[in-house]
Amino acid sequence: MIKLYVDAASNGKAIGIGYVLYKDKEQFPVSKGKKSRLNNHQAEFYAVCVALMDIKEQNLHEETLCLYSDSKVVVQALNRKSAKGEWQHPYLEQILPLLELYRLYFVEWFHQKDNQLPDQLAKRALIQYKE
Repeated sequence: MIKLYVDAASNGKAIGIGYVLYKDKEQFPVSKGKKSRLNNHQAEFYAVCVALMDIKEQNLHEETLCLYSDSKVVVQALNRKSAKGEWQHPYLEQILPLLELYRLYFVEWFHQKDNQLPDQLAKRALIQYKE
């Protein structure tokens, strides 16, 4: 089983994403940022998409994936496999096929206070892009 914890931060001018992949008792933290006007909800979807694209290259599809996010909007949309808002459609069109590559996957909400490392990674990436 692999576990993927994802978070994002946004300030209106840039976004930061942070994720941590746990595999075989090892921890792989990643922090990325870019200039962007995405709001925080959009940044959370973007973070999931980037994390899944990054780990796709590791050929872990035979594993069970547990994806954790502190964004209820993201978790609900992914578990429903449908968007409530029109703006969510492009994200779901990218994310759902990536999730379906896995033999089995779960998407769960994780309280922000328990998601500190991805949160710190996202904020660190965002700081790089402050003007």
